[in-house]
This record gives sequence, C-alpha cells and structure tokens, in this order.
Amino acid sequence: MNLIHIHLLITHLPIFGSILGGLVLAHGLWTKSNQTKIATYKS
Repeated sequence: MNLIHIHLLITHLPIFGSILGGLVLAHGLWTKSNQTKIATYKS
C-alpha cells in the first residue's frame, strides 16, 4: 500500500463512518430501540 492509498483511506474514513452511523440510526428507528437511538445521537 503506497502513500496515495493511505491518504485516500484516511480522508474517506469519515464518509464511511457517517454511512455506518446512518445505518445504525435507521436500525434503531426501525426496531424502536431507545438504546440504539441514544447511542447513535451521542456519537
């Protein structure tokens, strides 16, 4: 893995994190889980 790959991985990490957080929030809303919704909003 060269420096360009590392740079792209680091700069796109927040995008993947946002997508993952959105999926977790959607799951919490779908299952009506208060714990999941609270964890998603606080992170």
